[in-house]
Amino acid sequence: MAEKMYSRREVERSFRKFSDIVSDLMEARHQTWGNSFDHLIEHCKNDQVMQIVLAPLARNKSIDAVAWYQDAMSTTGSMVGTGRYTLPYDDEERTALLYQFFVLVAENKVNLSQFCQNMYGTSGYHDMARVLNSELVAKFTREIQYRLNEILVDTAEDQEISKEAMTVFHYHDNSINVSGPIQGSNISTTGSSISGSTASFEEQQEVASELAEIRRQLAQEDTAKNVSKVAIEAIDKLIHSASDPNAALEEVSESASIAIKDSPLVRTKLVDLCERIGVGVASSTIVLGIKAALGL
Repeated sequence: MAEKMYSRREVERSFRKFSDIVSDLMEARHQTWGNSFDHLIEHCKNDQVMQIVLAPLARNKSIDAVAWYQDAMSTTGSMVGTGRYTLPYDDEERTALLYQFFVLVAENKVNLSQFCQNMYGTSGYHDMARVLNSELVAKFTREIQYRLNEILVDTAEDQEISKEAMTVFHYHDNSINVSGPIQGSNISTTGSSISGSTASFEEQQEVASELAEIRRQLAQEDTAKNVSKVAIEAIDKLIHSASDPNAALEEVSESASIAIKDSPLVRTKLVDLCERIGVGVASSTIVLGIKAALGL
């Protein structure tokens, strides 16, 4: 299958929009800073071109933004502004850490105001927005813009730009990135080994593909049993929900609960799926619904 190409116009529009959103964020008053910040992360996560550029940052398993945040908060003494943290000197690791942390912020998984008070001694939202922009946001967006400029310079003569040309961040962990179902596979390279499936899922389509693989395995069981038929119908609904941006959380949870109840295999496979969810889909309806059904 030929590699998908992106028109230069599409790529330039995506990069230009990133720059415009960054400008809006840096100039935002404290009343609108939160909305501008969310807009930036939404563009990074959902824009097709930016997804390609930033995927290696989201998938960098050497970075644990949750642990970094918790470690920083644990250093706080009895006075505000006494907390301490460090950022990696390596450009790619630092940018990956900031991106993953910002996603946590956008998903309300960290107490940002408390973090700023503990780390910087900020006394209000206006102060918090100003310090965050200078201490963290600028470091992240500056490096991203360096890489976006590199892409445009390197492809200056091209009217169509490949995914490979936009892969300017690289994360090497001696593992293989595999999209879609790979159950039953044994793939290895020098210094790496994959038994079954250990790839992480960063896009909802990958989750849908994994659900389709679970359905295939269910179909190989004794389909004469009503239990299998009920489970298969529930998995079909989950597959549909994974591709539906308007899927309801309650419906996803209900379908997952039915499938889990009627097939022990489904429970095992869904737990495994949840353990391999990446930051890109961690807050999606399909993942949250499945986790709710599993009690995770």
